Amino acid sequence: KAKEKWGKLTDDDLNVIEGRRDQLEGKLQQRYGFAKDQIHKDVDDWFKTLK
Repeated sequence: KAKEKWGKLTDDDLNVIEGRRDQLEGKLQQRYGFAKDQIHKDVDDWFKTLK
């Protein structure tokens, strides 16, 4: 699901992330260059859609 939302994440990224939110946010910052607060909001919004 994360790869569908953020296509720049690689399979290796997802293996490192292993479901950990902090790792996901860090990789998104690396791949997309967004500010930390923007990434946090995007991840929050995404998690809400999963429920």
